[in-house]
Amino acid sequence: MKKLLLLIVLFAVALGAAVFYLDSIAKSAIEKGGTFAAGVDTKVDSASIGLTAGTFSLSNLTIANPAGYGAEPFFKLGKLETGVSIGSLQQEVVEIPKLLIDGVALRLEAKDGKANYAVITDNLKRFSSQGATSEQKSGKKFIIRELVISN
Repeated sequence: MKKLLLLIVLFAVALGAAVFYLDSIAKSAIEKGGTFAAGVDTKVDSASIGLTAGTFSLSNLTIANPAGYGAEPFFKLGKLETGVSIGSLQQEVVEIPKLLIDGVALRLEAKDGKANYAVITDNLKRFSSQGATSEQKSGKKFIIRELVISN
């Protein structure tokens, strides 16, 4: 009985710590996942997940240029804010009341006959599934009620 109680307490503490550190976990996951997928350094200043409100935001996302291209980042995003109607998550159609995208900058360069975006998309191709059938491709659908793109 004591072991079971100790296990429950440890689980509750671990769950509380995960919720408390959720934003830093999300930031780290975006940076590590982006760097791994794109093959270039990916950085985020901050990420915020509102579990009960169904919100997500991030600020200052940068994706570096591949080696051999300029020092300026390939991609910059100043701010992204979105939310989801929690009740729609279990539905076939997920409703996103608002998606805000602010401060987008994309730097396209060519060097020795190859563009910087081609290097990144070649890295991303490792994750594409060429043989997916139409049944495998179908899934949830998303409705964005308001899309705001600025700067």
